Amino acid sequence: MGGISGALGASPITKTTSIVLGGVLGAAGSFGGTIIGAKGDFSSINWGDAIASAIFMGGVGALFGSWTKEGATNFQAMTKTINNGKSWGSKAFLTSVQEVMARPNSGLTIQTMYMNMHKAIVKYKIQAMGKVYFATASSTVIGNR
Repeated sequence: MGGISGALGASPITKTTSIVLGGVLGAAGSFGGTIIGAKGDFSSINWGDAIASAIFMGGVGALFGSWTKEGATNFQAMTKTINNGKSWGSKAFLTSVQEVMARPNSGLTIQTMYMNMHKAIVKYKIQAMGKVYFATASSTVIGNR
């Protein structure tokens, strides 16, 4: 489940997809844990508890999916975050863009702009994936309780 969550977090999924898949993965993980705990003996499973647990963990997964939002390579979300100055390096990138517009023939200014744009994108991806890893670990802890 952690590997799947990580792959989805790195993908270009939308926020809605993140919420739905978070819920599905939470419920599936809960059912899987119940079956593993029963060592595959379906007759020993308390299905009422198993369903209640799956619904609860589905809700936890959906909440974390809402918190983590779009996947780390969702271009629209990345652009919006960088344009709003909410990613480290984005303010430097936006300042560089202004400098390039003021002095369009300056090679150093253009090089600095690209460098700052790269930093802004990398930092955005690190922040997005950090949320996914935290959400996955937290969901695992809550599920094991």
